Amino acid sequence: MGSFRNRLLAVIIGLVCVTQTVTLIAVLARTEHSVQDRAAKQLVAGSAFVQQLVRFRAAQLASGVAVLAADFGFREGGSPPATAPPCSPQPKMMLRESAPISWC
Repeated sequence: MGSFRNRLLAVIIGLVCVTQTVTLIAVLARTEHSVQDRAAKQLVAGSAFVQQLVRFRAAQLASGVAVLAADFGFREGGSPPATAPPCSPQPKMMLRESAPISWC
């Protein structure tokens, strides 16, 4: 590396390498920032969509419950019966002496 030409070439190549490295770092930093912004916007949009969907399904469920609660048959079906259901043991089993008593 004795000649001026070789030293000048080495300095220019070094400057080009440093410039390319700085540019690469700046582009990577900007890309990362852009990706984070885009991801945050997509998360906000997604959460708004999910919240709207949950509110819609809750309203549907509330209206369905209101319709079912207003239905008289549903109220009667949900309440316990006033009397016990009738038992229907088989007649042949009742005729046997050793047969245990059948309870409903």
